Amino acid sequence: MDALVVQRFKVKKGAALFRTGDPLRSLYTVRTGSFKTGIVSVDGREQVTGFQLSGDMLGLDAISDDAHACTAVALEDSEVCPIHFAHLESLARNLPSLQHNLTRLLSREIVQDHTLLMLMGNMSSDERLAAFLLNLSQRFSSRGYSARH
Repeated sequence: MDALVVQRFKVKKGAALFRTGDPLRSLYTVRTGSFKTGIVSVDGREQVTGFQLSGDMLGLDAISDDAHACTAVALEDSEVCPIHFAHLESLARNLPSLQHNLTRLLSREIVQDHTLLMLMGNMSSDERLAAFLLNLSQRFSSRGYSARH
């Protein structure tokens, strides 16, 4: 993996890491900071599709069509580690454990998307807010931070 992460770069608060339609070049691991991903609806409203924290992966949305389906914007000054996708694919063919972890990562992304659909379709705004805060609490706790602050 060290050979895949050849650089790190900073993304200033409010700057886009990638935009809808940009070609897939790399996947990104959030090293520090946080991002939001979103799409713009046909009537021009932004729909937030996710919040990524330190340790999360960005860019998985581009794998199916070789282009990003959303825009990722830094919520604070952040740093990411890009992993060139072509190199990752090549290495995964030769390392079954890496392939397994990539499959798990993609599966986790699918589960999160299904959860988001449930939140959008079946819950009131208060319930969606509560579910978001609970999810954020669990994610912070899994990283060793306080689940309540």
